[in-house]
Amino acid sequence: MSPTLYGIFKIKLRELIDSSYNLNIPFGKESYYEIKQGDNMMFRQIRLVTGHTETFNPYIIFVDCKGFHNDKDTMHSLLSNGFYINGVHYDFTERSASMCRNGIIGFIDSSIRDKLDDIISMDLDLDKTVISKYTAYRGLMFSSCFFIEGELPNIVIVDDYERIIPNQHIKYVEEEENIWKDNDTGEERRGTSKKIVEGYKNVGISPADGAGIHCPEISEYIAEKIGITGKIPSIYMLRMPFFKGLTIEVDFKRFYKERWIDEITDIWGVNHKVQDIDCIWTKSMYKGYKYFMKDKTYKDWERYKEKFKKYNHCLGITKWNFRTEQEPIYTRVNYQYLQTLKFDKEDMISLADYSKAWVEKIIDGDDLYTYKFLGMISSLSESSNKYMEAIRLNKGMLKDYKVKQYLFSLLKKYIDDFKMGKIWIKGCFKIIIPDIIALMEYAGGLNVNGCLEEGEFYGYGLDNKEYLIDRNPHICPSEHVILNRVTNQNIKDYLSHLENICMLNTYDITLSRLNGADVDKLVAVPSYRNVC
Repeated sequence: MSPTLYGIFKIKLRELIDSSYNLNIPFGKESYYEIKQGDNMMFRQIRLVTGHTETFNPYIIFVDCKGFHNDKDTMHSLLSNGFYINGVHYDFTERSASMCRNGIIGFIDSSIRDKLDDIISMDLDLDKTVISKYTAYRGLMFSSCFFIEGELPNIVIVDDYERIIPNQHIKYVEEEENIWKDNDTGEERRGTSKKIVEGYKNVGISPADGAGIHCPEISEYIAEKIGITGKIPSIYMLRMPFFKGLTIEVDFKRFYKERWIDEITDIWGVNHKVQDIDCIWTKSMYKGYKYFMKDKTYKDWERYKEKFKKYNHCLGITKWNFRTEQEPIYTRVNYQYLQTLKFDKEDMISLADYSKAWVEKIIDGDDLYTYKFLGMISSLSESSNKYMEAIRLNKGMLKDYKVKQYLFSLLKKYIDDFKMGKIWIKGCFKIIIPDIIALMEYAGGLNVNGCLEEGEFYGYGLDNKEYLIDRNPHICPSEHVILNRVTNQNIKDYLSHLENICMLNTYDITLSRLNGADVDKLVAVPSYRNVC
């Protein structure tokens, strides 16, 4: 399932410059400039403000600025003055994280800019802020998502659980003072430089950074709103203004009842009846905690919800966890994982055996492999060309020379990628989540023990053995983390429904080793013996 696609214009900055920032281009479905974007909070608010509901959105323009990041004068002019498209003036607006990475800037029709700015900022009046963080939070408006219209669930915000992991043998950056003589004046000069040092350090971690929990009824409610059929997901990635993170289903009401806990205390010191709570979300999810801080009391949270309702915002869901039967058995990884492993030529050849066999089976006309590769498994799928029509009419065509040539042409990019290390390995991507028992214990004011020990993790449906945990980006050998998969009674009682997850313990620095991950990221979890 994917959100509805909307058309918008994407213009190259060079074309704007060549037209003196006053460009006329044809509107229409076949426009060269039109691209498709998934529905998002920005598009939703534009529809509410303008009443425009067509699938082409003329109020947003994306500008491709690749190659101009060092041209300060041009960028200053563009951002300060905007431009005209077909006589309509556009001003600078938000940009998502992916837009930043790809050198793309969003612009909005000037006639609705001020209104949209009030909606996005929710009346915030800032004296000072960290620009990069503030713009990133505003840029969440461009996150493609499904909308859960209506009242928010009853949310309780709790502080983040943090702990120190002592005496970890790591490499870290340290500053040192340098003294030298100026070659021109002979005067003594002082300064500092940074160097990499290896030794033992205490490492602080926040095991549930970016994650919270919700009751089973919320999973059902969200699934019904989105229209998810079949098995209901248990994990949702959420978006709201100044709010993002992962929320995980667990029957915390039963957990607390069995431990005689009736109330949860939020970050402002207010107690809430457990039976009335729908979601327990952490401070690290609520990016607006400091922005909406005025009284430093529960009134700050009430003010956020008041503005949320005033500007007709809603909860957005960007993705959810796979069911076990949807998880792939093999997944393609890239060269980053391989270049940091110690193996020789024969190891590499062995590791690539499955990838080579996969290509050979398709070229040799293996029915199952070829039909799957072409997306022809379903009887409802359409044939996109004459080759596929011929195969549907007579599977003997899989042995035809021209059909084999066609298949090879489709596979050539895969083969080239294999040469660059993008090969199939036995394993799949899973969502990192924290030790949920530990999170509930912390939120409930209990001693935090959790359900996992140092060096352990839990993954649904896996055998109890060693697994290699990896994450992109991946740049050094220390980011290969080997953990033991375990299960126990706490997991069976409260967490056995959580699929497509890699639940990490709170007693080691796995998150830090996975390139500083937080717990809404994806990690590859292949069998250790199949890789190393």
